[in-house]
Amino acid sequence: MELLSLINFDNLSEDEVKNFEVRHSVRAVIFNEDDRIAFVHASRVGYYKLPGGGIEAGEDKIAAVGRECKEEVGCDIIIGEPIGMITEYRKQFNQVQHSYTYFATCTGEPSEPNYDQYEIDQGFEPLWVTLDEALALLNQSTDIDYMGRHVVARDTIFLQRANQLLKK
Repeated sequence: MELLSLINFDNLSEDEVKNFEVRHSVRAVIFNEDDRIAFVHASRVGYYKLPGGGIEAGEDKIAAVGRECKEEVGCDIIIGEPIGMITEYRKQFNQVQHSYTYFATCTGEPSEPNYDQYEIDQGFEPLWVTLDEALALLNQSTDIDYMGRHVVARDTIFLQRANQLLKK
Protein backbone atom coordinates (compact mmCIF):
# COMPACT_ATOMS: atom_id res chain seq x y z
CA MET A 1 0.00 0.00 0.00
CA GLU A 2 1.30 3.46 -0.89
CA LEU A 3 2.80 5.51 1.96
CA LEU A 4 1.05 8.89 1.78
CA SER A 5 2.75 10.66 4.67
CA LEU A 6 4.89 10.41 7.75
CA ILE A 7 3.53 12.45 10.66
CA ASN A 8 6.29 13.44 13.06
CA PHE A 9 5.19 16.50 15.05
CA ASP A 10 7.94 15.94 17.62
CA ASN A 11 10.71 15.79 14.99
CA LEU A 12 11.90 12.44 16.30
CA SER A 13 14.92 10.72 14.78
CA GLU A 14 14.98 7.08 13.71
CA ASP A 15 17.15 6.36 16.73
CA GLU A 16 14.58 7.92 19.09
CA VAL A 17 11.72 5.75 17.81
CA LYS A 18 13.51 2.41 17.50
CA ASN A 19 12.12 1.19 20.84
CA PHE A 20 8.60 2.56 20.38
CA GLU A 21 5.65 0.16 20.39
CA VAL A 22 4.39 -0.50 16.85
CA ARG A 23 0.63 -0.35 16.35
CA HIS A 24 -1.21 -1.22 13.15
CA SER A 25 -4.65 0.23 12.52
CA VAL A 26 -7.24 0.45 9.77
CA ARG A 27 -9.69 3.12 8.61
CA ALA A 28 -12.32 3.43 5.92
CA VAL A 29 -13.93 6.11 3.80
CA ILE A 30 -17.39 4.53 3.75
CA PHE A 31 -19.97 5.77 1.27
CA ASN A 32 -23.70 5.25 1.71
CA GLU A 33 -26.31 5.22 -1.08
CA ASP A 34 -26.59 9.04 -0.83
CA ASP A 35 -22.85 9.50 -1.52
CA ARG A 36 -22.23 10.61 2.05
CA ILE A 37 -19.35 9.26 4.07
CA ALA A 38 -19.34 7.91 7.60
CA PHE A 39 -17.60 10.18 10.07
CA VAL A 40 -17.23 10.02 13.83
CA HIS A 41 -17.45 13.09 16.06
CA ALA A 42 -15.44 12.82 19.27
CA SER A 43 -17.69 15.48 20.80
CA ARG A 44 -16.09 15.70 24.24
CA VAL A 45 -12.61 16.34 22.86
CA GLY A 46 -13.55 18.45 19.85
CA TYR A 47 -12.45 16.58 16.76
CA TYR A 48 -13.80 14.42 13.94
CA LYS A 49 -12.34 11.22 12.54
CA LEU A 50 -12.74 8.44 10.05
CA PRO A 51 -14.11 5.21 11.49
CA GLY A 52 -11.41 2.72 12.34
CA GLY A 53 -9.03 1.47 14.97
CA GLY A 54 -6.43 -1.04 15.94
CA ILE A 55 -5.89 -4.42 14.34
CA GLU A 56 -6.31 -7.15 16.95
CA ALA A 57 -3.91 -10.09 17.36
CA GLY A 58 -4.49 -12.71 14.65
CA GLU A 59 -6.70 -10.38 12.61
CA ASP A 60 -5.91 -9.28 9.06
CA LYS A 61 -6.51 -5.75 7.78
CA ILE A 62 -9.70 -6.58 5.89
CA ALA A 63 -11.35 -8.30 8.87
CA ALA A 64 -10.23 -5.46 11.15
CA VAL A 65 -11.67 -2.69 8.97
CA GLY A 66 -15.01 -4.53 8.73
CA ARG A 67 -15.14 -5.02 12.51
CA GLU A 68 -14.11 -1.45 13.32
CA CYS A 69 -16.68 0.05 10.95
CA LYS A 70 -19.44 -2.09 12.42
CA GLU A 71 -18.41 -1.01 15.93
CA GLU A 72 -18.01 2.70 15.22
CA VAL A 73 -20.77 3.50 12.72
CA GLY A 74 -22.97 0.41 12.91
CA CYS A 75 -22.77 -0.65 9.29
CA ASP A 76 -21.60 -3.68 7.41
CA ILE A 77 -19.36 -2.77 4.52
CA ILE A 78 -18.03 -3.95 1.20
CA ILE A 79 -14.35 -3.07 1.18
CA GLY A 80 -12.96 -1.54 -1.98
CA GLU A 81 -9.61 -0.27 -3.15
CA PRO A 82 -6.92 0.93 -0.76
CA ILE A 83 -6.44 4.68 -0.36
CA GLY A 84 -3.01 4.49 1.25
CA MET A 85 -1.16 4.35 4.53
CA ILE A 86 0.23 6.88 6.97
CA THR A 87 2.87 6.38 9.63
CA GLU A 88 2.68 8.49 12.78
CA TYR A 89 5.38 8.89 15.39
CA ARG A 90 3.65 9.57 18.72
CA LYS A 91 6.20 10.55 21.36
CA GLN A 92 3.58 11.04 24.09
CA PHE A 93 2.62 7.36 23.75
CA ASN A 94 6.06 5.97 22.75
CA GLN A 95 4.32 4.59 19.69
CA VAL A 96 4.69 4.28 15.95
CA GLN A 97 1.29 3.82 14.33
CA HIS A 98 0.77 2.57 10.78
CA SER A 99 -2.76 3.33 9.52
CA TYR A 100 -4.10 1.60 6.41
CA THR A 101 -7.19 3.12 4.78
CA TYR A 102 -9.65 1.74 2.25
CA PHE A 103 -12.67 2.86 0.28
CA ALA A 104 -15.83 1.03 1.38
CA THR A 105 -19.56 0.95 0.74
CA CYS A 106 -22.19 0.63 3.47
CA THR A 107 -24.60 -2.23 2.91
CA GLY A 108 -28.08 -1.92 4.37
CA GLU A 109 -29.17 0.43 7.12
CA PRO A 110 -26.66 1.22 9.87
CA SER A 111 -27.49 -0.09 13.33
CA GLU A 112 -26.40 1.31 16.70
CA PRO A 113 -22.62 1.56 17.10
CA ASN A 114 -20.96 -0.58 19.77
CA TYR A 115 -18.58 1.81 21.54
CA ASP A 116 -16.08 0.77 24.17
CA GLN A 117 -15.64 2.84 27.34
CA TYR A 118 -12.87 4.99 25.86
CA GLU A 119 -15.07 5.87 22.87
CA ILE A 120 -18.02 6.65 25.17
CA ASP A 121 -15.76 8.88 27.29
CA GLN A 122 -14.61 10.70 24.12
CA GLY A 123 -18.26 11.30 23.16
CA PHE A 124 -18.17 9.34 19.89
CA GLU A 125 -21.17 10.01 17.66
CA PRO A 126 -21.56 8.73 14.08
CA LEU A 127 -22.67 11.07 11.33
CA TRP A 128 -22.94 11.01 7.55
CA VAL A 129 -21.54 13.96 5.59
CA THR A 130 -20.26 14.77 2.13
CA LEU A 131 -16.53 14.45 1.53
CA ASP A 132 -16.24 18.25 1.33
CA GLU A 133 -18.15 18.63 4.61
CA ALA A 134 -15.82 16.10 6.26
CA LEU A 135 -12.77 18.08 5.18
CA ALA A 136 -14.37 21.29 6.48
CA LEU A 137 -15.14 19.65 9.84
CA LEU A 138 -11.53 18.52 10.16
CA ASN A 139 -10.43 22.08 9.38
CA GLN A 140 -12.69 23.37 12.16
CA SER A 141 -11.17 21.05 14.78
CA THR A 142 -9.34 23.55 16.96
CA ASP A 143 -8.03 23.59 20.51
CA ILE A 144 -7.49 19.83 20.39
CA ASP A 145 -5.18 17.64 22.43
CA TYR A 146 -2.11 15.73 21.28
CA MET A 147 -4.12 12.73 20.06
CA GLY A 148 -6.64 14.94 18.27
CA ARG A 149 -3.85 16.78 16.49
CA HIS A 150 -2.58 13.48 15.09
CA VAL A 151 -6.06 12.26 14.15
CA VAL A 152 -6.99 15.46 12.33
CA ALA A 153 -3.70 15.60 10.41
CA ARG A 154 -3.89 11.92 9.45
CA ASP A 155 -7.53 11.90 8.39
CA THR A 156 -7.18 15.16 6.44
CA ILE A 157 -4.44 13.52 4.36
CA PHE A 158 -6.55 10.39 3.82
CA LEU A 159 -9.59 12.39 2.71
CA GLN A 160 -7.57 14.62 0.40
CA ARG A 161 -6.09 11.49 -1.22
CA ALA A 162 -9.53 9.86 -1.47
CA ASN A 163 -10.80 13.00 -3.19
CA GLN A 164 -7.91 12.89 -5.69
CA LEU A 165 -8.54 9.22 -6.46
CA LEU A 166 -12.27 9.78 -6.95
CA LYS A 167 -11.60 12.54 -9.49
CA LYS A 168 -9.42 10.27 -11.66
